[in-house]
Amino acid sequence: MGRKPSGKINPRERILRAAEHLFMQQGYKNTTMRQISEESGVGLSNIYYYFRNKYEIFYTLLTEPNHLTRFAPLIFAFFDEEIFPDNIEKLGEIIEKVYRDNRSYFILLTIDALEFSGKHASMAVNFFSQELYDKFISTIKPRFEGKVREDIDIFFIMRLIVQVYFNYFITEDLYGGRFHLGYPHEQTIKYIAKILKEGFLKRNC
Repeated sequence: MGRKPSGKINPRERILRAAEHLFMQQGYKNTTMRQISEESGVGLSNIYYYFRNKYEIFYTLLTEPNHLTRFAPLIFAFFDEEIFPDNIEKLGEIIEKVYRDNRSYFILLTIDALEFSGKHASMAVNFFSQELYDKFISTIKPRFEGKVREDIDIFFIMRLIVQVYFNYFITEDLYGGRFHLGYPHEQTIKYIAKILKEGFLKRNC
């Protein structure tokens, strides 16, 4: 039995939200157009007015601008306002919020990785990397002069930090890896930041 979505939501959005819910619960291949119809309350024939097929619905969920770019501004704002890299743990807290607020999107990316070999996820990653690079060139790079070793690629470090935190939260949530690094949550965020800033070898090594 499908849910009874509010009539105030337009049919296209109801279709997308219903499909998102079903994809998250049972994957792409196990979801049918008829199930999407029942879940959304939109007639099957009417669904085809908005979308040609199930694949187009999935593709839309992953690539529409409001889905693809909704979390980037929070991360970019950090690089604008904070004295990076002195406060990396703050970035970890922001990425945690981004992940929690956009959990369904990251689950869809995981489904894409499993069922489409990451065909669409790679698009999202490349888009975000380009946006981050543009931000790096325009506002961040000048502030790094004299703060980072000359043999280190600063942009690589930025991407690495973002990826490390995202991977931590995804593993903790989707794979049941609570405390999988051996420390309480808040301490782990700070510990990751400490290692990224200071390394782990003794100074005289």
